[in-house]
Amino acid sequence: MGEIDIHEVRREEIGPYIRLRNEIFTGGPVTAEWWRSLYEAEPRAMTGITALRDGEVLSSVSYLLRPFVVGAGAVRTAFANAVGVSEKARGTGVGSLVHAAALEVLPAYADSLKVIISERQKAYHYYVRNGFVALAVPVTYTWRFERSAGVPESQGAEVGEGFDLYRANEAELLDIYRSRGAAQAGCYVHEPGWLTPTRGFHDRNDDSNNGRALRTVIVRDGKGGIRSYALVLALRKQGTPGQVLEAACRGGEPRWAEIALYASAREAAKAGAEGLVIWGGSGHPLDAVFRSLPGVEASRGLGIYGQPLNAQAVADAAYGDSLNRAGLAVRATYEDGDERGEIRVGSGGEELVLAMSRADWVRFVYRRLDVVSGVRQDAVSVICGGPVLERFAAAAGAVPWAYEGISYT
Repeated sequence: MGEIDIHEVRREEIGPYIRLRNEIFTGGPVTAEWWRSLYEAEPRAMTGITALRDGEVLSSVSYLLRPFVVGAGAVRTAFANAVGVSEKARGTGVGSLVHAAALEVLPAYADSLKVIISERQKAYHYYVRNGFVALAVPVTYTWRFERSAGVPESQGAEVGEGFDLYRANEAELLDIYRSRGAAQAGCYVHEPGWLTPTRGFHDRNDDSNNGRALRTVIVRDGKGGIRSYALVLALRKQGTPGQVLEAACRGGEPRWAEIALYASAREAAKAGAEGLVIWGGSGHPLDAVFRSLPGVEASRGLGIYGQPLNAQAVADAAYGDSLNRAGLAVRATYEDGDERGEIRVGSGGEELVLAMSRADWVRFVYRRLDVVSGVRQDAVSVICGGPVLERFAAAAGAVPWAYEGISYT
C-alpha cells in the first residue's frame, strides 16, 4: 500500500474530490462546476486539501475564503467547509494530517481560520485537539410554528425568489444593514456586490442547488421607502426549520423587523418548514425582537471556533488604532511547552505586558477576551504596566460578536 500524499487540491482533481465530498455529505451535494467556479475566482473564494493513496481520494476538506469582521477591521478568513474523510480512512490520523497541511497552505489566502461547530457534534473534539478556540457562541432561536398557534400572519412585505430582489435594491439594503449598528464583529463584510457565491457567505444564490428555497423579503412604508428586510433559507430539509440568514431594519424601528420576520415565517411554512431558526444573542441589534416572537425557544449550540494563521494581522484588524488614540501599547504572550506566541498592538508610550494561556491568547488576538476579569481570576498575568490596565479595557475592551447566517451545508 502506497504512502498518503496530502496537498492542496489541483484543478484536475476537483471531480473525484467533489464525488467523495458528496458521498459523505449526502444532504447537501454540490457540483464540481460550482466548486470550480469559486476555486478559479479572483481572488480565490474556495480551496481544499485532499489526501490521496494509490490514486484514491481519502479526504475532501474545503475552505471558503471570505473577508470577516473581527473588531475595528476585517481579515481574510478561511472557513472550514464540509470537512470529510472517507470511511476506510477514519481513525487513522488522516484528518489531523490534512489539518496540518492546511496550516501550511492557507496562509497564502487568509490570516484567520474558523469553523462553525457544536460541542454535541462528533467533530468537536477533532477541532479542539487541532487548536481551535471558542470565540463566540450565539443564541439560537427556534421559532416552531405549532408552538405559536400556527404561522403568524404577515402584511406589507414584498418577496422574491433567490436574491435577485436583494440585488435590485442593493444600495438601499446595504445602507439599512450599516445603519442598524452592524459594525460589530462576527459578521461578513458587506459591500456592493458582496452577495454573490464568490464574495458572500451564502453558498447558494438561487433555487437550483439542492432544491433550497431562498427568499428575499423587503418591507416598505407608505411612501415606498424600504424599512426592513430579511434573507431567508425557507427550507433546508423537509420537516425541519428554515433559517433567517440575515435581518435588518432602520435604526430604532423594530416593528418593521417584526413584519419582515413574520413574512419570512410565511415563506418557510409554504416551503414545508416547521419553523425558523434565527441566530442572535446580546451582540445582535435585533435580539429583543427575536426574543419576543411567539413561542420562540432560546438555546446555545453552534459556536464560532477559530485560530489565527497570522496572529499579528488579526490583532491589528481587531484593535485598529484604538490603543494609539489612548497612548497605549499592549504586548500579549503565551507559552505552552515548546510553543510560544506573542503579538503587540498599539505604539503608545505606556506599555502593558500580559501573559496567559494559549486559549486566552487566541481570544485576546480576536479581541474576545475580558482582560480585567482574567486578571482578577488569575487567568491573565500582568508582567508590567498594571496601572494602565483599566485604561486599556476602556480603550479597547472585548467587542460584541453577532454572527448570522450559514457558511456551509
